[in-house]
Amino acid sequence: AGFKAEYGVEPRQLDENDPCWISYRARTLTKFMHEVREAMDEVGRKRGRRVEVSAIVMSTEEENLSAAMNLRAWVNEGLVDTIIPYSSGPNLDSMTPTWTNPGDLDFFISITRDTPVKLAPNIMPRQMSPEDYRKRASGLYGAGIENLFFWDSASQQRAHYSDSWSAMRRLGHIDEISEWRTSGELPLETPRMSLRKLGDWDLSYETPG
Repeated sequence: AGFKAEYGVEPRQLDENDPCWISYRARTLTKFMHEVREAMDEVGRKRGRRVEVSAIVMSTEEENLSAAMNLRAWVNEGLVDTIIPYSSGPNLDSMTPTWTNPGDLDFFISITRDTPVKLAPNIMPRQMSPEDYRKRASGLYGAGIENLFFWDSASQQRAHYSDSWSAMRRLGHIDEISEWRTSGELPLETPRMSLRKLGDWDLSYETPG
């Protein structure tokens, strides 16, 4: 009824991907995100610090809009602090090796560039070889990505991955990835190793002993 009153068109007669209908539907979730932001700002005022809002989203602008997620509006209106594209495959596919083509992130880079919003693409599959972890990180850093996200980042879940975990937990050290890319050698381990801190989440990992 609201759409018909605004546009003079019965939405049931439109293609479900009609741009006007897609944009109209997305307003509902954007309104919800405003409510989330306002609630977190109220909590932040009581705590004396900003409470960050992160959003795990889908693979492309079109797929997000079809799910009523207008990411451009979320960024422009300051509703999120971090956007996390979960998969480069459709329908939140966790089996697809993600972001093997960094160009698939161009949309996300374009809407977050020169804004306070962080972009942190999720790395999948869950277990890769040390070489593949470093290659994936190297490609993303080379495309201008500054943060990475891991759906399962608890050390208890990852530690049994042996060499893969040893490589993964160093991926936040961009200088080491750059050196590895140049030399092809894995940097030496140190007693304390950590991923880059993302928002309020400290992903550090203390080695046993």
